[in-house]
Amino acid sequence: MTPELVEVKDLKVHFPVTSGILRRTTGHVRAVDGISFSIRRGRTLGLVGESGSGKTTTGRALLRLVDITSGTVTLEGVDISAARSHELREIRPKMQMIFQDPLSCLNPRLSVADIIAEPLDENRRLARRERAHAIDQLMDSVGLLRAWVDRFPHEFSGGQCQRIGIARALALKPRLIVCDEPIASLDFSVQAQIVNLLRDLQDEHALAYLFISHDLSMIRHMADDVAVMYLGKIVERAPVNALFDAPMHPYTQALMSAAPSMPGTARRRRIVLEGESPSSSGPIAGCVFRSRCPMATAVCGQRAPSLATVAKDHRVACHLHPPILEPHTS
Repeated sequence: MTPELVEVKDLKVHFPVTSGILRRTTGHVRAVDGISFSIRRGRTLGLVGESGSGKTTTGRALLRLVDITSGTVTLEGVDISAARSHELREIRPKMQMIFQDPLSCLNPRLSVADIIAEPLDENRRLARRERAHAIDQLMDSVGLLRAWVDRFPHEFSGGQCQRIGIARALALKPRLIVCDEPIASLDFSVQAQIVNLLRDLQDEHALAYLFISHDLSMIRHMADDVAVMYLGKIVERAPVNALFDAPMHPYTQALMSAAPSMPGTARRRRIVLEGESPSSSGPIAGCVFRSRCPMATAVCGQRAPSLATVAKDHRVACHLHPPILEPHTS
């Protein structure tokens, strides 16, 4: 068994809502509201859900780019959620992020060499020759020509800029990379190249990925396991093939029905969700999805379902699927 690299337990990220001249806190937006998951070395967890479900906030919380309200995040057994600023400086080389818009996350005043070497300059003291050698190796690993080392971001295409961002993320040899919609702003022809590059790098360096995307076809191609988020909660998690072949939660079924059918597979019946999502700025009674669920019952408004195992390695938060007893492990 591959050891767990990242473990998240009951993670909550609540943002304060202020009002009035004195900007007093009158409530909180529950962007992430008590989720738990783990990622093993060399594996990819795909995180899907509609806009506002809490995917990006989850990714940023793993890297402590946003404040964690409660819960724990551990990387290689080290509790990141409780780490102080000087401790985070030592931990952060092990975890990096690839952002959605490749051009906006690159400093337009820096050359490619300086962008890629920025993490090295901040965390290591390399001689000029060692620095140049490290830059050359990183550019080779992501398919960039060494001759481009003195060029600036505006001289590159979106796909090339994303390769620069990936090279920068790899500079400190991280264990975990959070990929936040890394292909969303790229042309369709370039998306497959970037995804294949990420997979090759994962095989070479045994990287763990949290791959955030709304593109279900890319999630199926990239992920080993998939977690589906809705209003700050994980409503279903399963191995990628199990989730795509037999989604159990009504929200997951609706998501799958909206995605284009894969070649050679039967087209799913389109499920159109009605109603409105409840506000995430206050407590929600019962199931968070019940106001839009076509199969909601009375119990859905009375008691929130827990994320329970309903089949082998398949967990669902829904009253329609009773949990099975998991085998006892000593």
